[in-house]
Amino acid sequence: VSDVKYERFLLNGIPHASLPRLKAGDRVRLRIVNGASSTYFWLRYSGGKILVVASDGKDVVAVDEDRLFFAVSVSFDVFLSVP
Repeated sequence: VSDVKYERFLLNGIPHASLPRLKAGDRVRLRIVNGASSTYFWLRYSGGKILVVASDGKDVVAVDEDRLFFAVSVSFDVFLSVP
């Protein structure tokens, strides 16, 4: 949902990052931040539900979601299970 085209998306400020080796059944905690100035994102995970445990750095009652809506400068801490 954007009227701005970006050349790339960054992971920890780096366009190409090496990720740890994960195997089926592993759970990963991620902090996902929308650092854009005008772009909103819908996020889905094809591996199943997204367990949200924090919003903007504050712990929340954990909730499973099918998708998340990221407004500008919003962050979510989530747990994902590797299929």
